[in-house]
Amino acid sequence: QLLAHLRGQLVMPTTTENDEPLDASLHPQTLVKPLGGRFGQEPGDEVEVPSQSVVQSEQLDQHHHNSFQRHIFWLHIQKTGTSFFNTMYLNLCPKVLASFPNLTTTTEKLSDKILLQLAPAQEYCPNLIYPNFPGKHHPLRPYLHPKNMTVFTMLRDAKDRLLSAFFFDRHGSRNRNSTLAEFLAEPQIPNCQIKMILGFRCHQQVEESLLNVSKALQIFQSQHFFFGMTDRWDESICLFHAWYMGGRRQMYAFELQNNRPTRRHLMDTTILDQNYTDLDVQFLIPKAKEIFEDRLKEANCLGFQASV
Repeated sequence: QLLAHLRGQLVMPTTTENDEPLDASLHPQTLVKPLGGRFGQEPGDEVEVPSQSVVQSEQLDQHHHNSFQRHIFWLHIQKTGTSFFNTMYLNLCPKVLASFPNLTTTTEKLSDKILLQLAPAQEYCPNLIYPNFPGKHHPLRPYLHPKNMTVFTMLRDAKDRLLSAFFFDRHGSRNRNSTLAEFLAEPQIPNCQIKMILGFRCHQQVEESLLNVSKALQIFQSQHFFFGMTDRWDESICLFHAWYMGGRRQMYAFELQNNRPTRRHLMDTTILDQNYTDLDVQFLIPKAKEIFEDRLKEANCLGFQASV
């Protein structure tokens, strides 16, 4: 029903991408440092989620001319923020919003599956790596892809991610009836996030000696590796806009929705809280949080909360 409704709103663009030159200031290869101000506003201004009347077709047409010029890789690490695909796809591939403008105000839950059925990547986002299944948890293997590629991902507090995976039908476990202690003891469960960054699959059994923390940190400090933090969602979206949208003020409703909230039950998590550690817990995520904080400060996004 949602797809049928959205297809009924299809707007055929009246211009082509070649009608005017692209604005290089909107491309991260020339805009490495974020613009001043949250989305470019003056200190003290608030960022508002626009109503349908604010999102005029003229704005969407202009946005349509500013397509992202690099190849896009969605590093979708399990249980870290599936909903971020909506922000990435609809902002970096503006032909979608130009054709389906009411996506900007929909309160329906969007997903990669819905968006790709509505607006197939081959037509609407040709720079997307793995256009048919971008969210299929592909690990980062740069040697398989073009060099002019930017990676987008969400990272998550490592213990929180593990607990989310446990409650999501023991995600990655060989025993769907395992206790939390049994789940954490399975050899393929630890180090999911660093494994995905280094080219291994989340639930692949990998010796820790093969997981180079320094290399992983070097990778995600690249100017072409964007990451947010799931537990700091609004700040992550603010940072994305500061880096890639040229300080554009609008933050759309679909960017603020958690479409797959974790369903949890009360239980004793002492073994995870006090006794568990791995490379994600000990090294990767603490360092990622430091880098994230520095980037937020540079972009004036630290502490940002969207007004909704």
